[in-house]
Amino acid sequence: MLKDLLQSILGRAKTPNSSLLESGIKMLLNPQGPTGGLPGLLDMFQKKGLGNIVESWIGMGPNKKISARKVKKGLGPDVLGQIAGAVGLPKGAASSQLAKYLPKIIDKLTPQGQIPKETNLADKGLELLKGLF
Repeated sequence: MLKDLLQSILGRAKTPNSSLLESGIKMLLNPQGPTGGLPGLLDMFQKKGLGNIVESWIGMGPNKKISARKVKKGLGPDVLGQIAGAVGLPKGAASSQLAKYLPKIIDKLTPQGQIPKETNLADKGLELLKGLF
């Protein structure tokens, strides 16, 4: 499912967004990464008052949009800075791209409306991305 989503977003060609998605997924979903994996990422957003937004991404209904400003708030400057640095983008550009893709990616990683129990979601996401490039 995530592969189909990313193909529809990116097409088959490598774009500047592909680097962000690959690095962003690796950093955001890795349990040893700066967020502590998907549960940690969601917890970060919830603690910043953005729980209703991220819960919509996990839930079975429509995904609520998130602004770049709220992504920056949810991740905090340190995590956003790490992601931006890893992909070679300014923080503003990184938060804009994450605002665009993060709801869709999390939605596809939680198809049953629940956070999966498997711990290597970063590997799963990267494996799906590799098929695109």
